[in-house]
Amino acid sequence: MAALGRAGILALLRQCVVGAGYRAPRMSPRRSSSQSPQVAEAELAVLKVLWDGGPGVVREVQERLEKSGRDYAYTTVQTLLLRLCEKGFVHKDERGVAHVFRAAKTREQHARACVGEVVDSVLDGAMAPLLLSLLPRGKFTPEELAQFRALIDAAEQRGGNR
Repeated sequence: MAALGRAGILALLRQCVVGAGYRAPRMSPRRSSSQSPQVAEAELAVLKVLWDGGPGVVREVQERLEKSGRDYAYTTVQTLLLRLCEKGFVHKDERGVAHVFRAAKTREQHARACVGEVVDSVLDGAMAPLLLSLLPRGKFTPEELAQFRALIDAAEQRGGNR
């Protein structure tokens, strides 16, 4: 959850407070069509270098991975990028000789999707338990805390939505 960051936690809190009354239907153990494909650890490392460094060709992505402590062969990086394309996490620009790969979604969008899946599948749509477990771990600015308070005040005025 560390990748979620302050902005992600704030967005999650906003989603939790605004949509506190929503309870998703129980999901079967099988992946539903609305769940996004899983990302393996090595694939996530590739996504992180695309998020942090922007688009790149296979060699550039490989070099960035090496700088982050992951020593993958060129063909391994290429395979990981193509798998991520198949799963919809990466887009490939095929206009030039060397294909340029870029993340299809931001880190925050990916984090929100992952958190949403946890809320739906593990917590049966209840966001409060997740939010209550995340907030103590965060470090927030006075402005962010004021935003949290405003969201909570708005939820209380609506009657808590429960």
